[in-house]
Amino acid sequence: MRDKNYDNDIIALARGPNNIVKKHSGFVINGYRYHTKEREMNRKTQNSGVLVEVDDEKYYGVLVDIIELDYFGNFKVVLFHCDWIDIKSSRGLKKDSYGFNMINFSQLIHTGQALKDDPFIFSSQAK
Repeated sequence: MRDKNYDNDIIALARGPNNIVKKHSGFVINGYRYHTKEREMNRKTQNSGVLVEVDDEKYYGVLVDIIELDYFGNFKVVLFHCDWIDIKSSRGLKKDSYGFNMINFSQLIHTGQALKDDPFIFSSQAK
């Protein structure tokens, strides 16, 4: 591959990430501090809620893991592993009398148990 003068990022992507993965319990990005659900279990404040907008649709979730993939020093990618709320059901998401969203975190879907579920987002997508 190096004989054809491919970009170093393309070569790193082709090789895949390092087999050693870093896990974090907290991460700061886009001006927000995120914590995993496990880290905040005995805390009074919660920072494990995640919002992602896709095609003008808002998805709400709970941050389960923060995973950092290292592509052999060329670049790093941070992924958020989330359990997603059922936004199609009024049991998962509804609006209060003031128009604010009320989210029921006990109504989870897309927990990664089925192959069709994709529980990962890039950390930069989180709001």
